[in-house]
Amino acid sequence: MVPEGWAIERLENLAQVERGKFTARPRNNPSLYGGAIPFVQTGDIRLSGGWLKNYSQTLNEQGLRVSRIFPAGTILITIAANIGDVAIATFPVACPDSIVAIQPSEKVSNIWLMYVLQTHQEDFEGLATQNAQKNINLETLRPFKILIPPLPEQRAIAAILSTWDEAITLTTRLIDALKRRKAALMQLLLTGEVRFSEFDGEWEEIDIGDVAQLTAGGTPSTRIGEYWGGDIRWMSSGEVHQKRVYEVEGRITEIGLNNSSAKMLPINSILVALAGQGKTRGTVAINKVELATNQSIAAIMPDPRQLHYGFLFYNLDARYEELRRLSTGDGGRGGLNLQLLKSIAIAQPSIQEQQCIADALEVCDAEIAHFVRYAELLTRQKRGLMQQLLTGAVRVQVGET
Repeated sequence: MVPEGWAIERLENLAQVERGKFTARPRNNPSLYGGAIPFVQTGDIRLSGGWLKNYSQTLNEQGLRVSRIFPAGTILITIAANIGDVAIATFPVACPDSIVAIQPSEKVSNIWLMYVLQTHQEDFEGLATQNAQKNINLETLRPFKILIPPLPEQRAIAAILSTWDEAITLTTRLIDALKRRKAALMQLLLTGEVRFSEFDGEWEEIDIGDVAQLTAGGTPSTRIGEYWGGDIRWMSSGEVHQKRVYEVEGRITEIGLNNSSAKMLPINSILVALAGQGKTRGTVAINKVELATNQSIAAIMPDPRQLHYGFLFYNLDARYEELRRLSTGDGGRGGLNLQLLKSIAIAQPSIQEQQCIADALEVCDAEIAHFVRYAELLTRQKRGLMQQLLTGAVRVQVGET
C-alpha cells in the first residue's frame, strides 16, 4: 500500500543513472596512476559507511582520459563483486565500470535516496546474474522501482537518519581513539617505562616455559558421531579473534574428549593460534569458561605464583607481529609450535605489579567494549528507523527534524 502523498517511481525517472568508465587495457598500466584525481574502487565504497571520504587509488590526467569524473554529491553504487554497497561522494571522483553513478534530479534528496538504496541491497543481490562474477547492469538498475515521498518529507527523513549516522561516526572515532590510547599504555606499562608508584626494583627476564605449562588441543574423529554434539565446548582457531572467549560454536562429548588429544582447559588459560589463514596465526585470547580446543590452538597455563594470567595475555597480545615472525616455514605459511612458545622471553616484575598492570589494561578494554556496544545499539536503532521512515510506516512532518 502506497502511503498518502507518496508515489512509486522508477529510479531512472528520479536520477541520471550512468556507469563508471575505465577503458584502459591492461588496467594496471602504471602510466595512468599516481595523479591527483581520486579513482574510487568498490572496496572504498564498502568501507565508507555511506559517506565516501577516503580512496585507495588516484589517476593522472592520462588516466582520466580513459575514465570519467563525477561531481561531489553523486551517489555511487557497486554493481560487481560486492553488489549494492552505496555511498555519497564528498568530492569529485572517477570510477570504473564496476560502479554506477546516480545523480538525482532537483526533485530528489541525494541523502534520502542513498538511504533508500542501502535498504535495497539484498534486492540488488537477488537481481544479480550468476556469471563467473555476480553483477547487475543498468538495464536492471534503471527501472528499479522506489517508493518516494514529497521532497520536503525526503529531506526531513534524511536529516533524522543523518543524525544517527553522525552519532555512529563520532562513537566509532572515540573507539579508535581509546584503542590508540590503550596501545600506548601497553607499550609503557609492559616494558616498565612507566610504573606504579608503589613498585620499584628490577624486572627479571624469564622464558614462558619456565613458569607455565603448555599444551595443544585435538580434534575427535569426525567419522564417529557419538564424539560430537555433547556438552563440552570445543574451540576452533578462528574463534581466538574474540579475545575474551565466553562461548564457542563447537561441542563434543566426554567420549570424544577422552578418545582424542583434546583436553579440558581451566578458566584464564592463554590461548595462542598456532596456525590459520589470514591474520589468525599468532592471535592471542583468554578463555573465561572451561573448554577444549583443536590442535591449532596452544594453551598456556601460567604458575599463578610467578606469572599473572592477565599480564601474560596482554604481553603476548602486544607481540602479535613477533609471534608471526617466529612461525616456522617459508613464505609466511608456517606455524607456531609449543617449543617456540616455551622459549619466548618475558620481562617480569613482581606478581603484585603484574596484576596492577593487567587490571589497568582491563579497565581500558571494558571502556572500549562499552562504546562498541553503544555503537551497535545506535546501528540497530538506525536500521529500525530506516525501515519505519523509508516505507511510510511512520510519517515525518516537515519541520519535525
